[in-house]
Amino acid sequence: MRSLYDADGIRIFDDVLRAPELRTLQSWAELVPYQGVHHDQWRPVWRLGEGEPLRGPTWSTSATGSTNERPADLGCPPALEPLATVLWRLLLHGPQRLARVSLTPWIYPRGTALGLHRDDGRFDGSYIFYSVPEWDVHWGGLLNCVTDAPDADVPPRAILDATAERLSVTSMGRGMWIAPVRNRLVTLAPHVRHFISRIDPSAGDRPRTSIGGFVHRAP
Repeated sequence: MRSLYDADGIRIFDDVLRAPELRTLQSWAELVPYQGVHHDQWRPVWRLGEGEPLRGPTWSTSATGSTNERPADLGCPPALEPLATVLWRLLLHGPQRLARVSLTPWIYPRGTALGLHRDDGRFDGSYIFYSVPEWDVHWGGLLNCVTDAPDADVPPRAILDATAERLSVTSMGRGMWIAPVRNRLVTLAPHVRHFISRIDPSAGDRPRTSIGGFVHRAP
């Protein structure tokens, strides 16, 4: 695993899993039962017009009963265990007193997106691992992170009226985009504002696939 970036609450790692582990994870993800994020009700985390990404079941791994090498019980399917072990070493093992990290398979088809937000409140950070077979930067689906906006400039969530949000966003002048490269892992601190750009029609039938989740701190 190679560390590419570590600043502004953002960390990027490439070559996270070995090739056989990644192939096993991808084959397993083909058989996961996915549902649209709005299948039972509209979830305003995805604003109007951002489409309906697909999500699989959620598993979690815990720091409880852990050793220095890996948790005693990863609490997830065998295909996810190599990734869960990496996440435990990066996010749960150490002085931060982080207790649990969730793992959920995701598919973002063409036309879908995720608006500007940050993963604070109930969560203590987030991550995304890209299992996508191939991707082109012109197909969209980029993870965009704001790196220069103070807390006072956090825009309100736009649900039915986006006027206040549009005014607040004008104060955000600097950030970075991260391409969904196969076998890449990105971790985000809870204060990092970010969004996923819309998947372009040119992506065709090549969906943006990933494993993503949230970090929970111990009480």
